[in-house]
Amino acid sequence: MQCIFVVTIVVIMMKAIGIRELKANPSAAIEYVRTHCVSVDITNHGKVVARIVPVKSDAQDADWAEIDALALEIGAMDVEDVDMRRDL
Repeated sequence: MQCIFVVTIVVIMMKAIGIRELKANPSAAIEYVRTHCVSVDITNHGKVVARIVPVKSDAQDADWAEIDALALEIGAMDVEDVDMRRDL
C-alpha cells in the first residue's frame, strides 16, 4: 500500500483578493487580516466591492489613550521646561 500526501502551501501577499479566491479559502484571508492588522479589499471583476477590516483590541485603545495623554502633557509644557528636561 502506498500513501501519497499532498501539501498545499498558501503564500498570501494581499491587499486585495478576488471574491472567488475568498470563497475558496476564507480562513487564510481572515488570518492574514488578523495577524498583519491590515485591511484587505474584496474584488469582483477587478472592482472593490467589500473590505475585511481588523478589529481594534482593547490593548490598542489603551496604547492610543496613553499616547494622547502624553501628547496633551507635552503640549501643555512651556518651552523652558522642555529645554530643562532635555538637559537632564
